[in-house]
Amino acid sequence: MKEIRFSHDYEKLPENWEGTQAVLLAVSYIPDLEQFFRRFPQMREIDSKLRGKDEYYLFGFKEAILLIFLHLNSSKLFSTIRRYTEWKYEYYKQSLNETFTLTKQSNEDVRKDK
Repeated sequence: MKEIRFSHDYEKLPENWEGTQAVLLAVSYIPDLEQFFRRFPQMREIDSKLRGKDEYYLFGFKEAILLIFLHLNSSKLFSTIRRYTEWKYEYYKQSLNETFTLTKQSNEDVRKDK
């Protein structure tokens, strides 16, 4: 089974998400992430807020991929924004409607403000 990793416990994710599964429903290319956030300012907080903290993931890239998942245990939809590479984009496009296991990976790339 495919796997998608998250560096932190984000507000967007269902409670007790680690080790559960979600189906990939949509994949979208974002050529300019800052322009995307200017158009949809709420998406920065929705996608990057750490659960129970006033901290946010720091996006350090321009091109991105927006993925939309349906969590199988809770039926909750959630998004995740990933760094764009041609290989990753094709991988996710070919993985539409497939099930992914959600796993946690350690990473300290956060900031305390938006």
